[in-house]
Amino acid sequence: MHRIIVLIFSLFLTCQLSAQTHVVNYKIDKGRILWHDKIDKQQKLLTKQDGKDDNMISLSQDETVNQLVEYALIKGIDEAQQEIEQDTTLSHSNKVKYLLGLEDLLKGFNNNIRKKDFPFTNAQALLDGYLEGVELDRKGQSIEPVIASNPYGVGAILMETFLFRESKSAPGAKNIVIRK
Repeated sequence: MHRIIVLIFSLFLTCQLSAQTHVVNYKIDKGRILWHDKIDKQQKLLTKQDGKDDNMISLSQDETVNQLVEYALIKGIDEAQQEIEQDTTLSHSNKVKYLLGLEDLLKGFNNNIRKKDFPFTNAQALLDGYLEGVELDRKGQSIEPVIASNPYGVGAILMETFLFRESKSAPGAKNIVIRK
């Protein structure tokens, strides 16, 4: 009887821990909370791609693939949000610009997840490409090399994330995606 109670309690505790929402351990400026919330909303939509509201990514029958997507687009995006928020060299408008880019990246992933030209295994390449693009954009350099070095689906989403964000390199990047 004691073992059954311990087992039930353990299962209950496990379910409660996995159902908890992500807690931020850094201060978010009040003027940017909305942008962080929009990113969180897109992450939530990603976890619902399988039709279940269980806070789990289930895009593949292969659990390793699901974990890789989760690592890139949940943990990786959360880390990028924190880095952007805590970067004292970025102005408020640049922080908003890059947070909007993260939201657009997730929207692009969510909208293209079932398309043949965009395998969801490109999640890490998409995040890595975005972060490379941000570094180039911060230096005033073109994001074209990042677009050119990635597959069509990743390049198209990356190009969209930078297209309307005052990036000087977006027009040339668009031509690269069209050629792919």
